[in-house]
Amino acid sequence: MPIYFTSHVLTGPELRYAPIERIALVLILAARKLRPYFQTHPIKVITDQPLRQILSKFDVAGRMLKWSVELGEFDIEYEPRKTIKGQVLADFLSELTPPQVLENPNPGWTLHIDGSANSERGGVGLVLKDPSGHIYEHALRLGFRATNNEAEYEALLFGLKVANELGAEDIEIFTDSQLVASQVNGMFETREAVMIKYLAEARLMAARFRRCTITKAPRSENAQADALARLASCRVTDTPIGAMVRTIGPSMTMMTVDQEDGGWTDEILRFKQAGVLPEDKAAARRIRRMESWYCIVDGCLYRRGFSRPLLRCLNPTEAQTTLAEIHEGICGDHVGARTLAHMVLRQGYYWPTLRKDAQAYVQNCEPCQKHARFQHKLMVPLTTADYAWPFAQWGMDLLGPFLPASGQRRFLIVGVDYFTKWLKAEPLASITERQVEGFVWKNIITRFDLPRAIITDNDTQFNNAKFKTFCQSYRIQLMFSSVAHPQANGLVEVTNRAILEGLKKRVSNAMTSWVEELPSVLWALRTTPKTPTGESSYSLAFGTEAVLPPEVIFPTLRVQTQHQEESDQQLRRSLDLLEEKRVDAHLRALAYRRAVARIYNQRVRPRLIRTGDLVLRKTEVSDLTQPRCKLAPNWEGPYRVLDVIRDGTYTLATMEGRVLPRTWYITNLRKFYA
Repeated sequence: MPIYFTSHVLTGPELRYAPIERIALVLILAARKLRPYFQTHPIKVITDQPLRQILSKFDVAGRMLKWSVELGEFDIEYEPRKTIKGQVLADFLSELTPPQVLENPNPGWTLHIDGSANSERGGVGLVLKDPSGHIYEHALRLGFRATNNEAEYEALLFGLKVANELGAEDIEIFTDSQLVASQVNGMFETREAVMIKYLAEARLMAARFRRCTITKAPRSENAQADALARLASCRVTDTPIGAMVRTIGPSMTMMTVDQEDGGWTDEILRFKQAGVLPEDKAAARRIRRMESWYCIVDGCLYRRGFSRPLLRCLNPTEAQTTLAEIHEGICGDHVGARTLAHMVLRQGYYWPTLRKDAQAYVQNCEPCQKHARFQHKLMVPLTTADYAWPFAQWGMDLLGPFLPASGQRRFLIVGVDYFTKWLKAEPLASITERQVEGFVWKNIITRFDLPRAIITDNDTQFNNAKFKTFCQSYRIQLMFSSVAHPQANGLVEVTNRAILEGLKKRVSNAMTSWVEELPSVLWALRTTPKTPTGESSYSLAFGTEAVLPPEVIFPTLRVQTQHQEESDQQLRRSLDLLEEKRVDAHLRALAYRRAVARIYNQRVRPRLIRTGDLVLRKTEVSDLTQPRCKLAPNWEGPYRVLDVIRDGTYTLATMEGRVLPRTWYITNLRKFYA
């Protein structure tokens, strides 16, 4: 007899399961992994646990009830275990199976760094480990005087450079320096000029990796890197024989503040002061062509401008400081990119990439992004849906509350067929899941057969486990529109508006009589021809136009010449031709929707958001139950885009990885630039 051995390592919440739940988990895992045998043969489960009694109860916990339903499709019989010999094989496999170690499917690189400095010299130690387990050790002696913090940053910069050269993409850094870890993570403020330069270079190098994190580790876990740093910082005569210790200058990736490179300004200054040109011929020609625009005043480079006589030329570091002060300093107002560039010129400063740098700075400014105005432009082309069969797809929504009418009825539940535009509405005193199910059963299923799909918004009366189970039991596809985007269920929203307008014009001052006027409003909407189809809902549903009250008061020819037998015969002919009428209405509706989409899409200004992008979400839709403060930001986040459901509809997750419920539309999102 063939024996199949299946195993599963308990992880996460499974470790906290009760013993009977673990027994049930064994059976459910066996049914899933050996499904072909469970489907084709009767299964006999031999156990000494009351498994059958637990799975047959309906008041058990959620997971047990779900497992019971899943096992209900199989022919399973439970038998008590008579002797220990019948279970000895399962006990042997359960007790003596060696534990399995879950391996990380995509391990990254790890880097342990440490810096050490004394009164004479400093040293850094690196321990880099790749995903395959190979370890690279470096002990580097600093050829200049440095403090402990500078030595820690030198270790970080050199470690990032080595990891980048080796092709690392995901790296996790461990250091025992609280200052370095907190400054890089943005928790500590950096004030010293040297530390500001080191921090800027460290962040610039970290941006080359797909993921780079730095963590404060205890000194005991960083002992190997600490030993290498101490080895590099000791005197040359004290260095052990055979130890490979290199000497490096002031950061192999950056210069200190005293040796700072002025960038483009230094090239022009060297030429105007000493006549030295760069070795690159193209750069030399460029400097010769533009040097007449520049002059030197008190050792500083100035450019002759059109808006002002002389503009002070700034190197890249000075340019960023100036942009920060003018944009968000003590007198800054977070102006736009074009205004920021003009303000810099008015203050008398210049550098070649002023306009682009201003745009990049404003684009990455977090307060500007979170307090940006709402966008009302059309961003996604109109998507039209084709509904070629009557009563196959319905839209549902809630309307109210109204003033209490007879029976304390204050709400209205509305259902609309997407093809014929036939609508059903029922007033209710309160709306619960049971009443929603009753409305679907009584007004849709028993009258128009089982629908293929139902579209609703995200109200709890529709988006709940009970109603979802009800729809699944009849194989009805339940679809939800995006949060705070009612246009996704636009037909029902338009119908709600028409019902409200009709009730307002009928009830006048007696607003509690809206229940009595509701049938008249529904009848008027059912007998009114619709522009997309050219037919009324009554005609598409029953094959003929309804006889309205004026035709009874002032008889028309079809009323005066009516004979019961001829009328019945003509009605049968109309029913035979009803299919053709519906086809014509369907073609007219398609042409109408295409014309509307063509006009709509002319005003669309696409805005592309891809999977993995960071986005902000409207504050007013993140929590509709809380009042919004006047000073609160318009946008909150950021969130990461997990999946693109369709154009303009996305699934989001927090930066910690928690997936947000439901889908979000692009009008409630804004791309975030870090």
